[in-house]
Amino acid sequence: MNHDGCRFEKLKYSSRRVLQYGFEELKAHRIIAMCNPENASSWRLLERLLMRKEGQPIWHNAYQHAILADEWQRNNE
Repeated sequence: MNHDGCRFEKLKYSSRRVLQYGFEELKAHRIIAMCNPENASSWRLLERLLMRKEGQPIWHNAYQHAILADEWQRNNE
């Protein structure tokens, strides 16, 4: 695996752990993330984490993605 591939896997793993902590330890109902629409690597990572894009960047230059606790549970059983 190349350097970028290793970095992506580390980011994906770290992001999954943050979501896991938020849902399992903090008992969050919903977690959101925002990124610049021009940063394809960021929004692709959020989509690979099964977060869905909410709306379009109309008033500011950001995508918002979200995932609910029950969606997280279903995908991590």
